[in-house]
Amino acid sequence: MKLCPHCANPIDEDVRICPFCKGSLERRGWVLQGTEEKADSVPSREAEEEKKGSVLTMIVYLLVVAVVVIGAFLAGWLMPKSERGSGLTAPLLEGQGQETREENRQIEQLDFQIAQLRKELEGSAGEVAELRARLEKTDRALSSAQERLKSVSREGRGSTSPGQPAGGAARAEPVPAGVGQKPAEPGSYEVIRTTTVFEGPSDSSRRVATIAKGTRVNIVGSAGDWLEVRSKRGNPPGFINREDAMFVASAN
Repeated sequence: MKLCPHCANPIDEDVRICPFCKGSLERRGWVLQGTEEKADSVPSREAEEEKKGSVLTMIVYLLVVAVVVIGAFLAGWLMPKSERGSGLTAPLLEGQGQETREENRQIEQLDFQIAQLRKELEGSAGEVAELRARLEKTDRALSSAQERLKSVSREGRGSTSPGQPAGGAARAEPVPAGVGQKPAEPGSYEVIRTTTVFEGPSDSSRRVATIAKGTRVNIVGSAGDWLEVRSKRGNPPGFINREDAMFVASAN
């Protein structure tokens, strides 16, 4: 057995590294326990001084590193926030600014397109309203022309009736059945166009009612171009133009 020159622990003679302090046993002296051989004590003191120097060097090194780290931390902490974050946030802010500008440009384009579409719709609405007004005016004019034409046609037929004076001032007398036209067959007739019921078989007679298109009427006789109407519902009797009704069924 021998003693380790570094930690003085007993170790085997063939060991080159102390299992306790991990110190190298090469080039070192030692003292054999229970023998007369003694190692020189000078190398042992030199090893201790060298170990102390290594420890001091390590401590100084650690202190320097600690000072550098603390200094860097304090420098970063004392630096203004704008300067500390400028290096990291500048690229991010620049990218966000470009995206924001692009979005604003797209929004402006959409607003412009919407404004154009709104103007076009307003113009189209004005044109539609104008066309609708013209159509209504045309319909009224057409209806008025049809009424005038119907009235003129009836007056023309009434003025040529037998026995009427040339001036047309006298009231037209009923045309006897069988004169000029075949008498109408009594029965059910359907009005094919809206017609007026006159008190007598003439356009100059007093108007007593109006019958809508599609209405079925009861015809009891005829007088020339006129059909005599007798209502089963209590409406006043009268005459309608033969051309305004169509025979449907005979009277039972």
